[in-house]
Amino acid sequence: GRMEETGQAALAAMREQGYDLTVMNGIERYYERFGYVFAWPKLNFYVSADALSSDKPGVRIQEFTPGHREDLATVYNRTYAGVTGTAVRPTHRAFKWPGEFQGYAWLDESRKTAGYVVGSRGSRSGYPFDCVDAAGDPEAILQVVGFLAHKWGYREIQFDRIPLQSMLAKRLRQLGCTVAADYPQSGGYMIHIVNLHSLLEKLCGVLSERLKRSHFQDWQGHLLIALEKEGVILEIDRGSVCLAPVGTTDHAI
Repeated sequence: GRMEETGQAALAAMREQGYDLTVMNGIERYYERFGYVFAWPKLNFYVSADALSSDKPGVRIQEFTPGHREDLATVYNRTYAGVTGTAVRPTHRAFKWPGEFQGYAWLDESRKTAGYVVGSRGSRSGYPFDCVDAAGDPEAILQVVGFLAHKWGYREIQFDRIPLQSMLAKRLRQLGCTVAADYPQSGGYMIHIVNLHSLLEKLCGVLSERLKRSHFQDWQGHLLIALEKEGVILEIDRGSVCLAPVGTTDHAI
């Protein structure tokens, strides 16, 4: 029963300390009891090594031990700014799989880190080359990954959990690839809203910008976002989103 107590205490502490949202990669059939629900699928991209060049990249590769570094975080944040399914780094300062993967970085003309890849270290027979993190110019990423995969004899490359709308994902689709989307019945990427009103208040700016770029940019009306015990109405006016006073509407999620 200690984990049950810990989970409830953690959520209570989040509310007390002003957190609006909690996200996790949860185990199956457990975190639903705390109010977590499935959030989005895990996307893996698979491409044949033959689709990538085996030539030595035009950048100098520097190996590093995966983990938080300010220069890598800067490159990541610049690469994925505004891309759904990413978080501003640093989030976790420790690497999830210590000792299992190798980092490969390269510099620009001013000797600053321009990009990096974290992936398999040496050949593992029967497995694809597994790229678990990458940032920077997509062409440079593919040059480095292609070179490493051919060097160690991999026939296939897996890009693990990269965002669908990232430039790297778009480039892979142009090359020809397989995309596997994992929608688990339980577990996986899970989300729990701690404070709906505060969360949507902070998201109004982002929602406005995204709505202006969507097919619903001219829509006007009200939208109720409701949880079991809390509801918030958004006032939407041609790309502008703000919180509205409590009321009723036929449009609801």
